[in-house]
Amino acid sequence: MKLIDEITLTLNIFTDKLVEITNYRYFIDKVSKKTLESYQKQYENFKNGDYGDPEKHENIIGFNTMSSWDIRTNRRETVGHTSYSLEDLVRTTRLHHNKQYQWLLVEAYEAFEDYLSRIYAYVGYKDHTFWFAKDFGDISIDELKKKDLKWFKNRVENKDKKPESIYIHFRKKMPLIELFEKNNPQNIDYKFKILLISKLRHQIVHTRGIICDIDNFTEKILKPWSQEKQEIKQKYKDNIFYFLREEDSKYHVWLLDYNYNEEKNSDTQYARLEEFIAELSAYATLLKDISTMYLSGVPLSRQMATDVKVFKDFVKDSEMYRYLREEIKK
Repeated sequence: MKLIDEITLTLNIFTDKLVEITNYRYFIDKVSKKTLESYQKQYENFKNGDYGDPEKHENIIGFNTMSSWDIRTNRRETVGHTSYSLEDLVRTTRLHHNKQYQWLLVEAYEAFEDYLSRIYAYVGYKDHTFWFAKDFGDISIDELKKKDLKWFKNRVENKDKKPESIYIHFRKKMPLIELFEKNNPQNIDYKFKILLISKLRHQIVHTRGIICDIDNFTEKILKPWSQEKQEIKQKYKDNIFYFLREEDSKYHVWLLDYNYNEEKNSDTQYARLEEFIAELSAYATLLKDISTMYLSGVPLSRQMATDVKVFKDFVKDSEMYRYLREEIKK
């Protein structure tokens, strides 16, 4: 199989995973909706039953008890118990719904990191001048020529400081990637969004999606843009908070497609998780397309991938890239 086909194949593996995750999302949405409807029906039955005045019982509609074994006596001991209202059930259902979304994002981003590692291996296998010298380890040029793709993949598995080191190297060797990260018809800074997704993924995995020090969290994300104008930094900061929700003096990674307003009893629709998944797919395709240009064997294509000025000169009169005209003038 040709290397270019390998790159297309690895992109397809990644996007197939995103489709699978999207299907999980639809299923989770349906189950959560049915669960909420069930709780509403349960509450209606409670109000109409012989359980007294629900208002005097603070809308309590059920109880839960947790128990465990006493290891020494083999007796079942009660650990704790709680009562719950309709409001408790609705809130818990929404939090659980969000937690499921969080782990779908984790799965999507980790699949993206796998894709990034594989495409880095493919390009290094085809073009031995692409990698850092230290990526190859202690090996002679003659030995390197005999290595297969599997060897390159194994080397990437042990690469230091990935995925950051891979991002940096792609941008260094193929500057055209950086041009489109910032300048595109979607008006999205993909460098920022990929970094944001990675940091949210870290919080989900290591702190259950809870952010206690919000200032430190935002500063770490915004560090690469510290020299930008204040309005740019504020725009990025606002985008960070779009994916967070404050509760009990802490911020939580919030990915549901709605913000629930309990006072108005209404949902405001958003597409947070869907937005992230689409951006991961778009960025993966960009890496594939420019890597293909780099490896194509066509001198002009490689020059455009490695020299932004050559690309700008080539597309300056193109209608497809008219959104780049201000950038081309620079």
